[in-house]
Amino acid sequence: MSHLVLLAYVVSVGCGTVLISLAYHMSRAYRHRHLRTYAAHLTCLNVMALSLLALRYIQVNVSPAKEGIVGGVYVLFMGLCAIDFVAIVGYVATFVLMTNQLRERAPSAGFRTAGGLALGAAAAVWGKGVLDIVAGRSVDVLMVSLRVLDYLPKALILLVSFVLLWQAQRLPPSGKRIALQGLAALYLSVHLAFLAAYALKNAWPPLFLFAWPTYFLALNAVPLFTLGTFLHYYHGKKTFVARRSNGLETVLESLGVTKREREVIELVCTGKTNKEIEGLLYVSEKTVKFHLYNAYKKLGIRNRVELVNLVQDLRASGPPRSA
Repeated sequence: MSHLVLLAYVVSVGCGTVLISLAYHMSRAYRHRHLRTYAAHLTCLNVMALSLLALRYIQVNVSPAKEGIVGGVYVLFMGLCAIDFVAIVGYVATFVLMTNQLRERAPSAGFRTAGGLALGAAAAVWGKGVLDIVAGRSVDVLMVSLRVLDYLPKALILLVSFVLLWQAQRLPPSGKRIALQGLAALYLSVHLAFLAAYALKNAWPPLFLFAWPTYFLALNAVPLFTLGTFLHYYHGKKTFVARRSNGLETVLESLGVTKREREVIELVCTGKTNKEIEGLLYVSEKTVKFHLYNAYKKLGIRNRVELVNLVQDLRASGPPRSA
């Protein structure tokens, strides 16, 4: 295994560790279920990366295929195979669960049946590889079984991504639609590229050598830099920006109301509570109250009812006319 491939694995797992920590922290802070599921999904992904790296090392450096595996290496190898199997199943299950949470619907009976059949097929493939090893066959036999097991879940994730993209297209134009399209596009492009590399592995072996670390790196590094943007679109933080040119925005700016205070005002006028605004803007409830207090002072009002009435009056009056 080349040093460049090993470096790609290390960078990928490093990015994944940071992203898992970020997603888990945000899920606790803002109570978004899909973030907690995403953290579990990433954990399974990176366990897959580490187990695959360790299995490759044993296969290539510790035990030549013609000699099989014995003793402590045998126990370690079988343990890593079991971990890899559990991680693969968890990876697919958490992805399906996360997409259902984002779409705010439960999976259909047909989809659950297809998933159960795919899981059964994966278990059968893995079990056959284990039996081959127990019978004294080479390490390569189980490695082939594990790789077949990897491609079945990838096909399932590809299918789920297509469904997510198709259903996102049916949504009205909104930040949520953009966010779901972006998520589906990421998983579609990464999995299609990986399967293309697999199809070309005989024509150009080095391409497939880098396919695995690139696969893990893309699914760890890209979301690390785009998770905040995804959440802003999905949870509606971007909706206020679309109204920047209206009369209300002009009046509020002239009264010294800051951009963040205007965002809070907009959400208050849509009926959001301070707790809900906290989760949408990723600030503490105390900060939301602080922005509201400042906005009240600048607008000469005392409570939310007066704020909503004032905003309705300003919107009804339209943009101010220039002299």
